[in-house]
Amino acid sequence: MTLIDETIVNEMSVRFYNGIDFDMIMNHPNDGSEGFIYFFIDKWVSEVKAQERENKINSLIGKDTTKFDINEIDNNYVAIYQTDGQTMSVYEVIRNKVNNNISNYPWIPISGGDVAMMVKNRKLNDWYI
Repeated sequence: MTLIDETIVNEMSVRFYNGIDFDMIMNHPNDGSEGFIYFFIDKWVSEVKAQERENKINSLIGKDTTKFDINEIDNNYVAIYQTDGQTMSVYEVIRNKVNNNISNYPWIPISGGDVAMMVKNRKLNDWYI
């Protein structure tokens, strides 16, 4: 895993990584206190197989293993993009969106009347690709 870039948006750290660290995902605070993390991976299946292989090696040499289940990720401050070999292209699009279109912390979960007000004030397409 390699840090591509780091920036500050609305006083929150936003980091972009090429690759993935399952431990980092599972240990990232749900309150946003350590910022927002974007992971860009080539293929999800390859990453899971690599994690399983690493767990087997770690178990053989007596190290702790990390059991990762995608369904256990319940964190609005983590995003994973599968890029199919187009990591930098996808990164540039996402980085541009982060720099130009994010205001008022859109990654913070909202509900009820807040959703209607936000949709009224901004098209949903402005936030997502």
